[in-house]
Amino acid sequence: MDFIVVGIGFWGREWCKLLKTHQRASVVATVDVNEAAANWSQNEQGIPCYPSLADAAEKVPADAVLVVTNPGQHKPVIIEALRLGKHVLVGKPMVTKSERGEDATGSKRLMPNSDLFESRRAFQESGRLSKMFSIFDRIQEN
Repeated sequence: MDFIVVGIGFWGREWCKLLKTHQRASVVATVDVNEAAANWSQNEQGIPCYPSLADAAEKVPADAVLVVTNPGQHKPVIIEALRLGKHVLVGKPMVTKSERGEDATGSKRLMPNSDLFESRRAFQESGRLSKMFSIFDRIQEN
């Protein structure tokens, strides 16, 4: 699966390095407006970096978008990636408030993780949440 990674801060860099080790995944582009992040992507990893997801998607074919921006920036990137027809992988929170998951697209698929885990069955039964195929969560102790 070919990924565009959006957000090349600490976690974005870690994801890029991790995906490069997986035999069925590759990072075909990154997105970040920070010059140092763009230089790291292009010069140290050999991955082209673009200032916007639209630019990256136009220039590089990809299957999925990995969103690793600040949480407040997740929602617009997720919506743009979905509109581009990409699979989306995002760290929590997907959105920061329940109502923010519905307002822009009318979609009821975007819910913050805390709501998702606390009331997953209720959301599914009410039709407010699409069928889930899997949820992966890892707790890190430090």
